[in-house]
Amino acid sequence: MEPGEVKKYYRWNKGPYQNIVECYICEDSQYVWFESGNNILKELLDIDMHSSNEEEYNKSQVNAPQLQFNQAAQLDLGNSPVQQPKIVEKSAIQIILEKQKKFQNIEIPVNLKFNLPNEKSIEFMSTMFDEDDILSDITEFAYSQLSIQDITDIIKFTIKETIREKMTSSQE
Repeated sequence: MEPGEVKKYYRWNKGPYQNIVECYICEDSQYVWFESGNNILKELLDIDMHSSNEEEYNKSQVNAPQLQFNQAAQLDLGNSPVQQPKIVEKSAIQIILEKQKKFQNIEIPVNLKFNLPNEKSIEFMSTMFDEDDILSDITEFAYSQLSIQDITDIIKFTIKETIREKMTSSQE
């Protein structure tokens, strides 16, 4: 949990955990996860639970042994819990980005370096071969010199420089 980040609490409306307040820790594409180890399908969150607060959470911790008992009872019944995902802490910047509604659409120029034959070689080829074949083969030759990692590194560097320019221009 980042400094200044507000914790979320949810109270179970029904089921074996009814009236127990859970503290949210993370979510993945399907589930919302709580500190207790419990989870709920995202689409059921608003149906089976409702928002709560820290005060109710602290009061409901009196019932925490019941919560642990219920989990142990589920295991005794042969019901295996869904594997909890690794918790990935988000930075304050990532949280702000996720809540952002409007973004600027930015184009970045990408400069790639590769070898091409010199003009005399291309001129010589054009006397013997069709222009479409020359274009196709030389394009493939140039493309074969580029690796995905090189392209990714160049794009990442260009994005960083674009952001750096925006940061310095906003400080002026």
